[in-house]
Amino acid sequence: LLADVRADGPAAKAGLQGGDLIVRIGTMDIRNIYDYVHVLNTRKPGETVRIVVEREGQRVTLDAVLGPSR
Repeated sequence: LLADVRADGPAAKAGLQGGDLIVRIGTMDIRNIYDYVHVLNTRKPGETVRIVVEREGQRVTLDAVLGPSR
């Protein structure tokens, strides 16, 4: 669950919003923080990934370009 996103960050540019629940990145279901960290560690900055979130009871699919690790 995203508490918030930075206004100028990759998540905001992709359309992610605070309150979104990430349920899938690429082909991997995200069930916990470990799944989330694992899938991001297998990707490179500049790569585009498809992200599925639950927002207000609906599933929304977004494409995000990954930024560098902070």
